Amino acid sequence: MRFFLELRVRFRTLRQAYPVAGMGWATNISSSGVWVAYQHDIAKGTPIELNIEWPTRLEGRIPLQLVAMGRVVRCERLGFAVGLERYHFRIAGRTDFRNDKIRGVA
Repeated sequence: MRFFLELRVRFRTLRQAYPVAGMGWATNISSSGVWVAYQHDIAKGTPIELNIEWPTRLEGRIPLQLVAMGRVVRCERLGFAVGLERYHFRIAGRTDFRNDKIRGVA
């Protein structure tokens, strides 16, 4: 099942003589792959890491990122497809817990 979204994604190629890093948009995603809208070529087979800004927040307030590793399986003029090998969520930013306690949220 694919989900059609527009999520900001930062990426970087791994283990390359000439690494590439950039930003694009994850426009559809499934448990096995991601399409990234991006206007430059990235060679098929390139190992890559994606950091995708997730649309929902942990406990309604803590921003999350989906961190995914995989390989480019297809590259076209307006983007590339990544076959996912592994992924996990992580906290995207710090929360100032001290201020939450002052407001009585903690």
